[in-house]
Amino acid sequence: MGGKRIYKIDGISYAVIEEHSVEVSCVERDRNGTVIIPEVVESEGVVYRVTKIGYSAFSVCDKVTSVILPKSVNVIDEAAFKLCSSLVSVNIPEGVKIIGYETFWGCEKLKSLFIPDSVVEVKPRSLWFCRSLETLSIPKHLLGEEYPKMFPKRFNNCSAQCRWMDSLKQCLVRLPSGEIEEFDVN
Repeated sequence: MGGKRIYKIDGISYAVIEEHSVEVSCVERDRNGTVIIPEVVESEGVVYRVTKIGYSAFSVCDKVTSVILPKSVNVIDEAAFKLCSSLVSVNIPEGVKIIGYETFWGCEKLKSLFIPDSVVEVKPRSLWFCRSLETLSIPKHLLGEEYPKMFPKRFNNCSAQCRWMDSLKQCLVRLPSGEIEEFDVN
Protein backbone atom coordinates (compact mmCIF):
# COMPACT_ATOMS: atom_id res chain seq x y z
CA MET A 1 0.00 0.00 0.00
CA GLY A 2 1.14 3.52 -0.73
CA GLY A 3 1.52 6.38 1.71
CA LYS A 4 -0.86 9.23 2.41
CA ARG A 5 -2.15 11.33 -0.45
CA ILE A 6 -0.66 14.81 -0.16
CA TYR A 7 -1.92 17.98 -1.78
CA LYS A 8 0.05 21.23 -1.85
CA ILE A 9 -2.04 24.39 -1.89
CA ASP A 10 -0.52 27.88 -1.54
CA GLY A 11 2.72 26.59 -0.01
CA ILE A 12 1.01 24.35 2.54
CA SER A 13 0.96 20.57 2.22
CA TYR A 14 -2.15 18.71 3.36
CA ALA A 15 -2.13 14.93 3.93
CA VAL A 16 -5.35 12.95 3.73
CA ILE A 17 -5.91 11.20 7.08
CA GLU A 18 -9.52 10.08 6.62
CA GLU A 19 -11.98 10.03 3.73
CA HIS A 20 -12.82 13.75 3.90
CA SER A 21 -10.27 14.93 6.45
CA VAL A 22 -6.72 16.28 6.12
CA GLU A 23 -3.90 17.40 8.34
CA VAL A 24 -1.51 20.25 7.70
CA SER A 25 1.63 18.19 7.13
CA CYS A 26 4.16 20.82 6.09
CA VAL A 27 4.39 24.57 5.66
CA GLU A 28 7.10 26.03 3.43
CA ARG A 29 9.93 27.13 5.71
CA ASP A 30 10.33 30.50 3.97
CA ARG A 31 6.74 31.59 4.76
CA ASN A 32 6.60 34.84 6.69
CA GLY A 33 4.06 36.95 8.55
CA THR A 34 0.61 35.57 9.28
CA VAL A 35 -0.44 32.11 8.08
CA ILE A 36 -4.18 31.43 7.91
CA ILE A 37 -5.18 27.78 7.76
CA PRO A 38 -8.57 27.34 6.07
CA GLU A 39 -11.33 25.17 7.53
CA VAL A 40 -11.66 23.27 4.26
CA VAL A 41 -9.45 22.68 1.23
CA GLU A 42 -10.44 21.32 -2.16
CA SER A 43 -8.33 19.15 -4.42
CA GLU A 44 -9.27 17.07 -7.43
CA GLY A 45 -12.93 17.96 -6.87
CA VAL A 46 -12.99 16.64 -3.30
CA VAL A 47 -13.57 18.91 -0.27
CA TYR A 48 -11.58 18.03 2.85
CA ARG A 49 -11.93 19.40 6.41
CA VAL A 50 -8.68 20.44 8.07
CA THR A 51 -8.81 18.60 11.42
CA LYS A 52 -5.20 18.35 12.53
CA ILE A 53 -1.95 20.26 12.58
CA GLY A 54 0.50 17.43 11.93
CA TYR A 55 3.87 16.45 13.34
CA SER A 56 6.38 19.31 12.87
CA ALA A 57 4.07 21.01 10.35
CA PHE A 58 5.36 24.53 11.11
CA SER A 59 8.64 23.44 12.66
CA VAL A 60 11.50 25.88 12.00
CA CYS A 61 9.24 28.36 10.15
CA ASP A 62 11.30 31.09 11.75
CA LYS A 63 9.70 33.99 9.83
CA VAL A 64 6.06 33.17 10.69
CA THR A 65 4.76 35.68 13.27
CA SER A 66 1.18 34.48 13.76
CA VAL A 67 -0.99 31.51 12.88
CA ILE A 68 -4.77 31.47 12.66
CA LEU A 69 -6.27 27.99 12.97
CA PRO A 70 -9.82 27.06 11.95
CA LYS A 71 -12.47 25.76 14.34
CA SER A 72 -12.30 22.39 12.55
CA VAL A 73 -8.88 21.55 14.07
CA ASN A 74 -9.09 19.11 17.00
CA VAL A 75 -5.46 17.97 17.38
CA ILE A 76 -2.21 19.91 17.39
CA ASP A 77 0.41 17.21 17.02
CA GLU A 78 3.89 16.81 18.41
CA ALA A 79 6.38 19.62 17.64
CA ALA A 80 3.83 21.36 15.40
CA PHE A 81 5.30 24.83 16.02
CA LYS A 82 8.71 23.80 17.35
CA LEU A 83 11.43 26.42 16.84
CA CYS A 84 9.12 29.00 15.27
CA SER A 85 11.38 31.62 16.80
CA SER A 86 9.39 34.62 15.48
CA LEU A 87 5.93 33.31 16.42
CA VAL A 88 4.18 35.93 18.56
CA SER A 89 0.62 34.57 18.50
CA VAL A 90 -1.38 31.50 17.62
CA ASN A 91 -5.04 30.93 18.30
CA ILE A 92 -5.99 27.53 19.64
CA PRO A 93 -9.66 27.13 18.72
CA GLU A 94 -12.31 25.63 20.98
CA GLY A 95 -12.57 22.02 19.85
CA VAL A 96 -8.86 21.20 20.09
CA LYS A 97 -8.53 18.24 22.46
CA ILE A 98 -4.81 17.48 22.46
CA ILE A 99 -1.70 19.63 22.37
CA GLY A 100 1.23 17.35 21.58
CA TYR A 101 4.75 16.96 22.93
CA GLU A 102 7.06 19.92 22.36
CA THR A 103 4.35 21.78 20.42
CA PHE A 104 5.66 25.28 21.14
CA TRP A 105 9.25 24.35 22.06
CA GLY A 106 11.54 27.27 21.28
CA CYS A 107 8.81 29.77 20.33
CA GLU A 108 10.91 32.47 21.94
CA LYS A 109 8.67 35.42 21.02
CA LEU A 110 5.31 33.89 21.99
CA LYS A 111 3.85 36.43 24.46
CA SER A 112 0.53 34.90 25.53
CA LEU A 113 -1.35 31.67 25.05
CA PHE A 114 -5.02 30.85 25.56
CA ILE A 115 -5.70 27.14 25.98
CA PRO A 116 -9.42 26.47 25.46
CA ASP A 117 -11.65 24.42 27.77
CA SER A 118 -11.94 21.67 25.15
CA VAL A 119 -8.29 20.67 25.64
CA VAL A 120 -8.07 17.50 27.74
CA GLU A 121 -4.33 16.96 27.52
CA VAL A 122 -1.23 19.11 27.18
CA LYS A 123 1.68 16.75 26.57
CA PRO A 124 5.08 17.21 28.27
CA ARG A 125 7.58 19.83 27.15
CA SER A 126 4.88 21.63 25.15
CA LEU A 127 5.98 25.08 26.33
CA TRP A 128 9.71 24.68 26.90
CA PHE A 129 11.91 27.63 25.93
CA CYS A 130 8.98 30.03 25.49
CA ARG A 131 11.18 32.75 26.94
CA SER A 132 8.78 35.66 26.23
CA LEU A 133 5.56 34.03 27.45
CA GLU A 134 4.00 36.44 29.91
CA THR A 135 0.40 35.25 30.19
CA LEU A 136 -0.98 31.73 30.09
CA SER A 137 -4.75 31.23 30.20
CA ILE A 138 -5.61 27.65 31.01
CA PRO A 139 -8.67 25.70 32.18
CA LYS A 140 -8.48 24.39 35.76
CA HIS A 141 -9.14 20.78 34.73
CA LEU A 142 -5.65 20.66 33.18
CA LEU A 143 -4.02 21.45 36.50
CA GLY A 144 -5.45 18.48 38.38
CA GLU A 145 -6.66 18.00 41.93
CA GLU A 146 -3.60 19.55 43.58
CA TYR A 147 -4.23 23.06 42.16
CA PRO A 148 -2.95 25.62 43.10
CA LYS A 149 -0.14 23.80 44.91
CA MET A 150 0.78 21.90 41.72
CA PHE A 151 0.91 24.96 39.48
CA PRO A 152 4.61 25.71 39.93
CA LYS A 153 5.52 22.08 39.29
CA ARG A 154 3.30 21.70 36.21
CA PHE A 155 3.74 25.03 34.48
CA ASN A 156 6.66 27.08 35.73
CA ASN A 157 10.28 26.06 35.33
CA CYS A 158 9.55 22.36 35.54
CA SER A 159 10.37 19.20 33.68
CA ALA A 160 6.78 18.39 32.69
CA GLN A 161 5.40 21.39 30.80
CA CYS A 162 7.46 24.56 30.82
CA ARG A 163 11.12 25.22 31.23
CA TRP A 164 13.06 28.43 31.30
CA MET A 165 9.96 30.62 31.25
CA ASP A 166 11.23 33.30 33.58
CA SER A 167 9.09 35.83 31.70
CA LEU A 168 5.78 34.25 32.83
CA LYS A 169 4.07 36.86 34.99
CA GLN A 170 0.58 35.52 35.44
CA CYS A 171 -1.59 32.55 34.78
CA LEU A 172 -5.30 33.01 34.31
CA VAL A 173 -6.99 29.84 35.52
CA ARG A 174 -10.54 29.44 34.22
CA LEU A 175 -12.74 27.73 36.80
CA PRO A 176 -15.72 25.52 35.83
CA SER A 177 -18.06 28.25 37.11
CA GLY A 178 -16.73 30.59 34.42
CA GLU A 179 -14.83 32.70 36.92
CA ILE A 180 -11.20 33.54 36.29
CA GLU A 181 -8.66 33.18 39.04
CA GLU A 182 -5.37 34.99 38.62
CA PHE A 183 -2.36 33.08 39.76
CA ASP A 184 0.75 35.17 40.25
CA VAL A 185 3.71 32.99 39.38
CA ASN A 186 6.40 35.27 40.78
